[in-house]
Amino acid sequence: MNRYFKILEGVEKGLEENLEKYIEALRGLATRYSERLYIFGSYLKCYYTTASGVDLLIEVPDSVDRPQVLHEARRLVQKMGESKYTF
Repeated sequence: MNRYFKILEGVEKGLEENLEKYIEALRGLATRYSERLYIFGSYLKCYYTTASGVDLLIEVPDSVDRPQVLHEARRLVQKMGESKYTF
């Protein structure tokens, strides 16, 4: 259990240090499809904890393959170094 909390602390620190970079990268992805990226949930409302994530929504037209956009978004974040914290 202690190991799990250490991982969460690392995720939180990495998120706080790199949040703007993640959002900019995902905003670039959203721009390719619709230019709309929404942030919602506990992080936006400042009610987050170390176990919270950042909830994002990329709005895409019906003609776009949504699983492909999700795959691209995950790849972007992984390239930025967070893949080691994926559960």
